Amino acid sequence: MEIAVGSELGTSQQERSHDACCSEALATDIALLAVADGFGSYGRGSVAEAAVSTLREFFRRKLRSGTLGTNARNNGPLVMRRLMLAGFAHANNRIYSQSGSHEDFVAAGASLTAALVVGSQVYIGHVGESRAYLVRDEKLAALTEDDAIVPESGGGGKMTVGAGARLRSLLTRTLGTQATLEATVTHFELDDEDRIVLCTDGVHKTLSNDELEFAAGAPGSAAEVVDRILALLKMRGNQDGGTVIVGGDLTIPVAITGEIASRKSASGVLGIAFMILAVIVVAALLYEALVPLHIALR
Repeated sequence: MEIAVGSELGTSQQERSHDACCSEALATDIALLAVADGFGSYGRGSVAEAAVSTLREFFRRKLRSGTLGTNARNNGPLVMRRLMLAGFAHANNRIYSQSGSHEDFVAAGASLTAALVVGSQVYIGHVGESRAYLVRDEKLAALTEDDAIVPESGGGGKMTVGAGARLRSLLTRTLGTQATLEATVTHFELDDEDRIVLCTDGVHKTLSNDELEFAAGAPGSAAEVVDRILALLKMRGNQDGGTVIVGGDLTIPVAITGEIASRKSASGVLGIAFMILAVIVVAALLYEALVPLHIALR
């Protein structure tokens, strides 16, 4: 199991990001990956951190109690789906009660997307506009749909253009903004070469689907994929920042060491090299487009 995590501060951010994430091995073949993006006032803490930490503690308790585990008798899809729903509901209740929100006032909320890997099975829990993707045979497929209305799409929360999709979307469902919540949960079986990509909205609103597919589907380690995505974000002048988690070789058991990914930034050598390569490619494309026009004008 190979996991890499990376975050990039946006040009409009100084020192603090509104994102949070976790990548933890709960058992040798059970891992929890999650990203969150928060908004609003949540005391002195971060609502995104509260969302991620509450979900993580929920699954830790279920593991200690025997409800979740490789030897548990009821680790079937229905039971695991109920566990994911219960975990999101628990995180929602905590944020809603501690933020001071009520029916007529929203104090804070968060988008949260999580992937629980159990052997070769993956359970995706989702609310808000962070996203999960599957990379299979170098092709990128979305596993979640945004709970948001996007101005230029006319509704439905589906974006296909990165550079032109920076208008603020209207979130229709988030963690901590209502008393009760039922998250969206999906389930599928992993192939050996599959990758999982989780990211906050700062990533998928800045990069197009083609750019994400290029960065996530190209050969390399999970860390190299993260470097490529962060390099593209930096090159595009991302305003809001973004966080990405990439998981590969997910069907291979891992040693239990708590966090199973180190944080990375686009300042790495690979990230800089990828930025230079991207600039060269763009320059070459412009050259091919402009030279024939110059000849025609002459």
